[in-house]
Amino acid sequence: LESALPSMVPSPATHTATPTVVPTANEPSNSVRFQSYLDPNLCLGIGLGKLLAVNCSDTEGAQFWLIGENGYLKNENLGTCLTRNREVKDCSVIFTKEQVFVFNKFHNTLVSSKMNEAIYLDLESGKIKSKSYFMDGVINRGYMWSVE
Repeated sequence: LESALPSMVPSPATHTATPTVVPTANEPSNSVRFQSYLDPNLCLGIGLGKLLAVNCSDTEGAQFWLIGENGYLKNENLGTCLTRNREVKDCSVIFTKEQVFVFNKFHNTLVSSKMNEAIYLDLESGKIKSKSYFMDGVINRGYMWSVE
């Protein structure tokens, strides 16, 4: 019976501690859209070179993201990558931990792996911000995103 079960131990050759390559068009990825839990009309996108909340129905808004194997988030329309400081930069720069994100399916949060901060929409200001939400142990719905 044990031999019929898949191994739960990952192969060391398939994982790297640090991303090693710049994202390319040939790398397998998934296109997703992050939709705010608090306002389903708003999605994580790019406008004027900044990370913004954009109208989800806007077809011109750069709201679709490619998620790479190493955790980078590359904007599908503009070809730019997100950094932990919520900056949008050219993906051709040396790829580092600064560009690695994890979508936590349990909490529905988008988290920078370098700083362990959730990226969220602040409805009061309309800005995209980040916060180390594990410090107080409260997972606010404002930090959550639906993934489409």
